[in-house]
Amino acid sequence: MKRLFAAVAVLAIAVTSLGLLNENLRGGVPRIIAEQRVIYQRRPPPAGVIHHDVIYRRGLFNRQELDIYMPPEEPALETGAEASGLPTVVFFHGGSWMHGDKEDIRVIDRFLDKMRREGWAVVSVNYVTSPIRLLEGPSRNVRNALSWLKKNGLDYGLDPRNMGIYSVSAGSHLVMEALVDSDRPEEEWRFWLNEYGPVDLLKMADGEAFDSSKRLSRFPAAYLRKHSPLLEVTEPFPPTAIVHGDADRTVALAQSERLAERLARAGTEVSLKIIPGGDHGFFNKSQEDWMEMEDEFIIFMRHRFH
Repeated sequence: MKRLFAAVAVLAIAVTSLGLLNENLRGGVPRIIAEQRVIYQRRPPPAGVIHHDVIYRRGLFNRQELDIYMPPEEPALETGAEASGLPTVVFFHGGSWMHGDKEDIRVIDRFLDKMRREGWAVVSVNYVTSPIRLLEGPSRNVRNALSWLKKNGLDYGLDPRNMGIYSVSAGSHLVMEALVDSDRPEEEWRFWLNEYGPVDLLKMADGEAFDSSKRLSRFPAAYLRKHSPLLEVTEPFPPTAIVHGDADRTVALAQSERLAERLARAGTEVSLKIIPGGDHGFFNKSQEDWMEMEDEFIIFMRHRFH
């Protein structure tokens, strides 16, 4: 019996140590994200059909999932050989690569409802969260999700030929890695709406990540260059709208300014909207500011969908 208690104690210490190690590697959930989750978890779920936890990648030790929000009132779909499905917005959350969840789309419940009332489906994608030194995993997940939607979207009433991408912060970085890895990104996606995404980790390590620059500078330059998709742009992107605040103290506005310039040189239809006084996440902006941005986003998407 003593040996059993000793074994249990050792196992408990090992589990606790692994948990603490994991927490140290990943860091705690930022306060602002935790507060927003409390708010949306108190709200009623969005109306309409929601396909929860659809598996797009089944790994040996884990699986990655996405949620599909259908319009509250689904339009009649075509059937037969010419079936097309619904226009679809594919959303990738942010969270410094280390945090976030597909459920975080509920932070923008009002905008989610606006998109669905247009008759569009909205997909929110999970990807493995990891420290910045392990970006290959989440980057691969984003490519997996986009590929899965193209191959299987019609099974869920989505139109694989009529999809656009909406991403924020770290999610935008991972999306851009997927786009530069694509042969024909301009033809595959109707648009890319990018909010304050980091795109050049080399420049971020050189000061464009502010307080985080010193930590980034400890990484090998070759690694930072590998995960700086701005440097890899050679083909036109889908029509791109970039939104960034000029008071962002997490990702410098210069990241988006150079992205807009590089995409334009590659032949992309691109615009950059600068939010005066906007910080990272625009949490300091008013409801009126948010509603104005949402309406502009809807117009941008509407004009690019078939």
